[in-house]
Amino acid sequence: MTISKLLTTWFATFVLIAAGNAITHGAVGGARLTAALDLVAPSAMNPAVLSVVWALIAAATVYFVIRERAPSWTRSMIAGAVVGLLVDGAWNIINKALWAQWSGALIAVDITWHVVHGAAAGALVYALTRRSLETHRG
Repeated sequence: MTISKLLTTWFATFVLIAAGNAITHGAVGGARLTAALDLVAPSAMNPAVLSVVWALIAAATVYFVIRERAPSWTRSMIAGAVVGLLVDGAWNIINKALWAQWSGALIAVDITWHVVHGAAAGALVYALTRRSLETHRG
């Protein structure tokens, strides 16, 4: 796989993650998520901070999909879902430990969303790299 293909795949994954989070944390989640994030810190909603976090999540998703020895749609979606589960699960568990107001319902919904969102990101990575992965491993 070329560096340009890798970077293009990372960027597309970043855009998917950023767009999905902007929609759910903005238009869909609105005030409820903003109030929860205000507990953490006002900087949690800083676009620069969010961009760095989403860039790292995109990088992790791309890495775990392309490192598969036998890539497939299912394995790629599972890899993306696991990244979403681990990153967002840790975020929510830490926040619950620090703030009693962090609700169990919010945790369940947020983790579920990020698992589904991660699976979609994994599928995107596979769709964009499938031919390169099959050629390289085939």
